[in-house]
Amino acid sequence: HVRSRRQRQMCIRDRSTGLSMHGKIVAMDKGKMLWERKGDSTAGKIHEYCLFDFTEPGKFAHTIVNRTVDGIHVPSEEGITITLNKQE
Repeated sequence: HVRSRRQRQMCIRDRSTGLSMHGKIVAMDKGKMLWERKGDSTAGKIHEYCLFDFTEPGKFAHTIVNRTVDGIHVPSEEGITITLNKQE
């Protein structure tokens, strides 16, 4: 038997900034997902790993774990968490 595993993917396009990103989930565990994302921006080619955290009900946290632009490490953009709360 051949088993096929559906790969979770996403595409983000922001027309206002010219950013276009594609990503895939590389790991998942207990409400957390590690994404590998690649794309093009006005600054250059972006490659990053992001952690999406859904462990708290009604809350989504997004943290850039590692980012490079045109192959150059950009530590100033890492570790910042953006949190969105569900509106009642």
